[in-house]
Amino acid sequence: MAVEHILLTRFNVRFMDDQEPPPEEWVAARFPIFRDLCLPSVRRQRRAPRQWFVFCDARTPQRWRGQIEKLSADGVFQPVWVEGGFGPTSVNKAISTAGLGRQKYLITSRLDCDDALAPHYVEAVQRQLGKVDGAYFVNLVFGYQMSAGRFYLRPYIANPFISYIEPNLPGRPWGTVFCRSHHMITDHPQVQVRCRPAWLQVIHGHNLANQVTGIRSAGRMPARLFGVPEQYLTNNDSVVTMAAEHAASALRFVTGSLQDDAKRARLRNAIRSHLTN
Repeated sequence: MAVEHILLTRFNVRFMDDQEPPPEEWVAARFPIFRDLCLPSVRRQRRAPRQWFVFCDARTPQRWRGQIEKLSADGVFQPVWVEGGFGPTSVNKAISTAGLGRQKYLITSRLDCDDALAPHYVEAVQRQLGKVDGAYFVNLVFGYQMSAGRFYLRPYIANPFISYIEPNLPGRPWGTVFCRSHHMITDHPQVQVRCRPAWLQVIHGHNLANQVTGIRSAGRMPARLFGVPEQYLTNNDSVVTMAAEHAASALRFVTGSLQDDAKRARLRNAIRSHLTN
């Protein structure tokens, strides 16, 4: 089936013309994670995407602009320098400028600049092509959170690693995965895929909107799966500490997951996956 798959990353864009871009310290906090985790995870995909656009504010300080351009030299991603506020037009312009978007279907997947993908991510998303008529979201349910070098298994039915599959409708712009916030896809056609953990959400001091909600897990397998460099890991936890945190995080997860039917279903799947991995 004729399809193109594009990854979309918003690095330091503004959302309104009169808004100031993120401060330099914001960029400085995320750039090493992008370089050490995010970028290598896309390089390691078993099936490469057709393109990866990384959207950056045109007013990015030259110091960081030069480093971003240098990282893109091997063609794994294409930086797109956005004048003014970022929006649907920014994405459609990047697609058309690159000569893309001419196939029967387009898949767009969102990837934050301070997160990472498992090697099977692109392949798993592309397997969902044709599962639903029309346009629909694809959500790979299971992933990990990493905080202070520790890993937490997390099922998430509306996670920030969603993809959007849509048919090419002549005369209409592409909706892309940014047509809705990832929190608001549950009332839209979607495919929920339960496979091996496919994404890594990195929790750090500069993304305070995120919090650890998963179940503490041993670090060897996820560290290897996502190619996490040694300097991001912790080896200081004793067996007793690990067991205690596992129990506490599991209890926290269970308590939070008993609040509604959707979360109860998520809990059942998480427990089943955790027992079989």
